[in-house]
Amino acid sequence: IRGIGVTGVQTCALPISSSNGHTLAEREAAEIINGGTVKNVVAIVGDSMVKDVSGQRMSAKDPDHHFVVKSIAGANLEDIEDYIKPQVRRAPAKLILHVGTNDVKKLSPQAIANSTMNLVAQVRDNSPETNVGIAALLVRSDNSSLASKIKQVNAILKEYCNLKKIPFLSNSNIKTYISTPEDPNLTKKAG
Repeated sequence: IRGIGVTGVQTCALPISSSNGHTLAEREAAEIINGGTVKNVVAIVGDSMVKDVSGQRMSAKDPDHHFVVKSIAGANLEDIEDYIKPQVRRAPAKLILHVGTNDVKKLSPQAIANSTMNLVAQVRDNSPETNVGIAALLVRSDNSSLASKIKQVNAILKEYCNLKKIPFLSNSNIKTYISTPEDPNLTKKAG
């Protein structure tokens, strides 16, 4: 999360109207009032890989932010384009995209990276005040051809993010990832 500036961020009251046309109710939905303190909302949107990520636990550790995790099981990048719209309408302060896992078998690394960058553009067009970050796909240890493809996707995404000044979260704290038919999500880690 450090790459998207989640810790140590100053919060301030938002204006009643904003340049992106969001209503006051939508802006208020993007903030949480907690004991008189405004907490900026950080939305994490992704496929089932994020299903066990606890927004509540993350919020408890960060006094300045309220984390909302939206997991869409089985969603590919095309699906995420639709599913992300309600989250973007709420205009969160930050939005982290953890997407592309379900496209690795069918699309080229370049196509996955391009579709991910299209999602970033969609968010920026509809909510210019939202700071968007991209999380790297997790490298798998159970399938070497997919692992190689995922590394390619991550390299392209990292390059795009550097060029476009988009925060890239490398997930370097997760060394390897093991997918099993019983549990294909972020619950099994090795190394």
